[in-house]
Amino acid sequence: MNSTFSASDGNQHAEEMMALILAIREQGIMDPDMMRLFEKFPRRSFLNPGYVRATLKPNSPAPIPCGQLQSAPSIVSTVIQELNLEPNHKILEIGTGSGYQSALLASLCRRLYTIERFRTLVDDFERRITAMRIGNIVMRFADGMLGWPEQDNFDSIVINAGISSVPSILADQLKMGGRLIAPIIQSKATCELTLHVKVEQGFETKKIATTRYLPIISGTAYRL
Repeated sequence: MNSTFSASDGNQHAEEMMALILAIREQGIMDPDMMRLFEKFPRRSFLNPGYVRATLKPNSPAPIPCGQLQSAPSIVSTVIQELNLEPNHKILEIGTGSGYQSALLASLCRRLYTIERFRTLVDDFERRITAMRIGNIVMRFADGMLGWPEQDNFDSIVINAGISSVPSILADQLKMGGRLIAPIIQSKATCELTLHVKVEQGFETKKIATTRYLPIISGTAYRL
């Protein structure tokens, strides 16, 4: 897989990477493999030119089209680490967004299935993965809360929007022992990012972090 990141942007990228590494370490994340992933896939490569600020804050959400947000790198890193991904894993992602997290996940698993409700974001990301030659991502324009029933038995599921509880339709698509990460809404301002491990009796849960996510929206939106 090759990034479309231009060598002419090297100085800016180096400065942003240094700031990002410092910000991530302040969050207690020291994994060198994660840092190499961030180096391979610069955030700016997943942001539309009109949405890239002159100085992109290293560890904060970034605006993308359709009123959505690209998650902060520390949250993306935390999600990836909690999934305990293996090279043979099949992953379902609900809410592709800019595709930043999608590209990172795809580099660590056999196949990533990702669903986005905004046609505008689907088109943007399809262009990106074609340019980057990422061949193990399958994308669908659909309502993510319905999951991907014909491709069930996922090793992991990641939900990138605030929900009140894990929908049973998604729980049914997760294999036994599989891991599901979702932001559970606590208030209008915060979500509790939570890991759910599927067991015979349902789920064993662990709180990961308190953060902010936009709430889930059902249905699809063709153009915004």
